[in-house]
Amino acid sequence: MFSCWIWMFILLCGSSIAVPPDTPGNISCIYYFNVELTCNWTSGRETNLTTTYTLYRKIKNTQGLILLDSELSSCRSKTESCSFRHPNIPFSTSFCFQVKAQNVLGEAISECVPITMESIEKFEPPEILSVKKIAGIKQLLTVTWKIPEDILPAQYLNCQVRYRNLYSNSSEIDNVAVTSEEKVVSLNLTGLWDSTEYSVAVRCIGVESKFWSEWCREKTASTEDKAPSGKVDLWRIINSSHPAGNRPVHLMWKLLGNIPHPGRILGYKIQYFPENNAALQMTKITTNKKIVLPLKEEAYIISVTAYNSAGSSPAAVLRIPSTDEKRKISKYCDRFFSLQRNYLLDFCLSSVSGSKVVLRTFVLEPYRESYDV
Repeated sequence: MFSCWIWMFILLCGSSIAVPPDTPGNISCIYYFNVELTCNWTSGRETNLTTTYTLYRKIKNTQGLILLDSELSSCRSKTESCSFRHPNIPFSTSFCFQVKAQNVLGEAISECVPITMESIEKFEPPEILSVKKIAGIKQLLTVTWKIPEDILPAQYLNCQVRYRNLYSNSSEIDNVAVTSEEKVVSLNLTGLWDSTEYSVAVRCIGVESKFWSEWCREKTASTEDKAPSGKVDLWRIINSSHPAGNRPVHLMWKLLGNIPHPGRILGYKIQYFPENNAALQMTKITTNKKIVLPLKEEAYIISVTAYNSAGSSPAAVLRIPSTDEKRKISKYCDRFFSLQRNYLLDFCLSSVSGSKVVLRTFVLEPYRESYDV
């Protein structure tokens, strides 16, 4: 009869029936030197009762397991985590950790799991003091960082230096072996791109630990400048001549996608002069990648170079024909089709050959703006 009542209670209450705790398992800890020691575990099934967990920190020696002080060597929690905090975090290589779960229906206690403090140490990220180039040495940056102060003394560390240029999505990593006695460490990053900004971060780990520090805050610096090695990709649009004899010439250019990237560009120098009178050369400087030149109707020679603090690129040169030359070109003109919003395209071809055409001029209405290309 009593068993029937139990089964009826289970059917009515379903999974919410109260049960004694399972034995805690998967105990793991992480140790922040002179800050805190935190352990986590899994509690098993839901008890549907208030369950208290007690974490014990014991020392294992030849006489067995010893609980040094019940107050200082244990902590209680209602969750699957509990922490000892400074100054109650003495260092020992012989600690083991045990968890007891208890509610009104019973208790369960785990085995005491030995965990060495060196294997669970995690410290604050190192601090980058500087990332510098060395004057006169190209493709190199020197990174200097400070080892965290709150770490276990007299130990070996591994540090990783992560760096990437700001034109790339991938990073490179260099490894450096140091000791905790070294307060400041430096590393030369070599084989970098010229005239390029790099972002650098550092993290460290004790050689016996399984926990890396977080990456420190990134710092950026640029390598030594080198003059751009490639020409810009240059093209132009020639407007129809104005009544006063001027014709605006639109110049546009872009840097070629070279690898390595051409690096930092400070500006562009545009030089132009009448083809028959180089003494009338004029120069304009801009940081944009386009410019409009008010040229006369005669032929012109134009060059564009990119420059930085180390020098200039080779010149990209083009010739603008005179208006007389353009009038001599036989043209085929027509009104071809309507564009959106009632725009019409009037165009002229310099030649027609089979399925290929060469476009010389076009006019967009209603603005009646004419372009030679």
